[in-house]
Amino acid sequence: MKRLLAVLALIVSSLPVAAEEPLLPPGNGGRSLTPPAEIVCLGTAAAQGAIRDGRARRFAEVGRDLDGDLLRADLCRSDDTLLYRVTVLDHGGRVRRLQIDATSGRMMYDGR
Repeated sequence: MKRLLAVLALIVSSLPVAAEEPLLPPGNGGRSLTPPAEIVCLGTAAAQGAIRDGRARRFAEVGRDLDGDLLRADLCRSDDTLLYRVTVLDHGGRVRRLQIDATSGRMMYDGR
């Protein structure tokens, strides 16, 4: 019994540990990016002002290539970066949480 437990402990200790950084979809150049530490979402008036002033692009522009059904999108701020925090239901039925740079449209985080 002790031998079995020792073998089991050895097997478990050799299993890979969960990745600290999320896996990103193909097309991101193999970069792993982590989500920003603190995100504060803007209210309606502030979001409209950011778009009107050119500090952020409309979501229809940056989110047009999303794979799946859009469930929610909010314009938020992390440090000095404006980003869209997006929830999508992909074609496999999984809920994905994404973060897209609101200025460039670049995928910043895909929390698959």
